[in-house]
Parts: sequence; C-alpha cells; structure tokens
Amino acid sequence: MDTEDKLVFIDTEATKEVGTVENKELNDLIAYIKSSLFEIDPNEAEKEKKLSLPKGMSIKEALDKCPIQVEFFKKKSKDDSKREGKFKDKLINSLDDYLEDLRPKNYKFITDGIETKTDISTLGMSENQLKKLNRKEREKTKGAKWFNMKAPEMTEELKNDLSILQMRSALDPKHFYKRSEMKALPKYFEVGQVIDSPVEYHNSKDVRKRKRTLVDELMADAEFQKFNKKKYQEYAAEKQKQPHFKKPKKAKPVK
Repeated sequence: MDTEDKLVFIDTEATKEVGTVENKELNDLIAYIKSSLFEIDPNEAEKEKKLSLPKGMSIKEALDKCPIQVEFFKKKSKDDSKREGKFKDKLINSLDDYLEDLRPKNYKFITDGIETKTDISTLGMSENQLKKLNRKEREKTKGAKWFNMKAPEMTEELKNDLSILQMRSALDPKHFYKRSEMKALPKYFEVGQVIDSPVEYHNSKDVRKRKRTLVDELMADAEFQKFNKKKYQEYAAEKQKQPHFKKPKKAKPVK
C-alpha cells in the first residue's frame, strides 16, 4: 500500500482523532473556514480579499483558538475508507460551533420592564464588566454595617487632624487615651460639626474663638504650647548628654 500525504483533524475537546482528509480537499476546507470566519463568498475566500476579523483579533489568534488541530503525516489506515463520510460531518459541525462562538454576539438591550428602570447604563455590559463595576462601587463605602460610610477626599488639613488624633496620648500627660489600633490613616471616616445649644449660649465658650481645625486649636492653646516647649527642651538636653560618635571611615581595599 502506497503512503500518501494526509491531513489529520483531531477534536481537542474530545481528545480523540476525528478523521482524515485528502490533500485535494484541503483547499475546499480552507475556503469554507475563511468564508464562515470572515463572512465572505466562498469563491472569493481563496483570494483573501476583504478579510475582516472582530476588533482586536488577528488571523493567527483566531485560527489558534480553533478547536480543530491539523497535523501532517504519511500513513494510511485501513479504516480510512469506512469513516470518511462520518468524520466530515463531525468536522463541519465542530467548525460551525467554533465559528458561531467567534462571531460577535447580537445583544438584546430592549427587555421586558425596561421602562421601569431608572438606570440603563449597565444593560450592554458583560458579566465580568458588571463584577468590576460592582467591586468599584462597594469600595466607595464601608458597607451596610457602617451605614454605608463613604471615603471622603483626603486633604492636607484632614491628614493633619487624623495624625493628631492618632498621637493624642502625647497631648495631655494627665489624661490616659487608649492606643490607636490602626497604624495607617483611616480610609473611611466622617467629620462632624459642633453645634452649641441656644440655652447655654452665654455660659459656653465664645464661638468666635473656636478654630477650624485641630492644628489651629493646638497652636492657639497656651497650655499646650507651654507643655510642648517643656518636652522639647527635655528632649534636647537628653540628646546633648549622649556621646557624639564620628562616622567610621571606610577601610581601603587590600591590594
């Protein structure tokens, strides 16, 4: 029996051999693939004109995704003649399924009850796009257990106030504050405003003397300035008692 050049088509999903095709039928098969893949006339498929794949996909990427794997070999099996008709049908069906998945899908945006929706911006999104969008929306708030507390824009004033709150144990030596559990500045928080009672207006502190931020309040507090100056002098005196060490010189390399 003479050996002939053959083409073997393997169904990679079923991991088994589907069948073989003679070399003379290869051109017709390629024309069929191109006509279905690029949506052109089979007679013009061999000319390779007006080929247009979906956006962002090259011809190599499209053919690499095909579930049919082609391999050359020079053997002829005894059962080739018996299964030529069956395997061609399997091959065409497999190509049809592959090309159907490759073609752009036509989404149906107009659905039942669309007139009752307040927002239709997510109708054309895929499942992965909706997951990413929902993840971004969840990150904007702390969650339902914290009454959807939002993350405000971090300004320099807010950053200074939060830093002072974290170091509040050093503000007053006569008052004990619990150590903060967070080392980094919080992401979700709210800033409130003190509203004085109209009943105690004359007995309360003058509102005009109240500052906008905690930093301004501390800078205007005479007792805090006195305590801060005292602690700084103690730190400077303790640092002077420590011996001064010169930076060691680097040793010269041995020749």
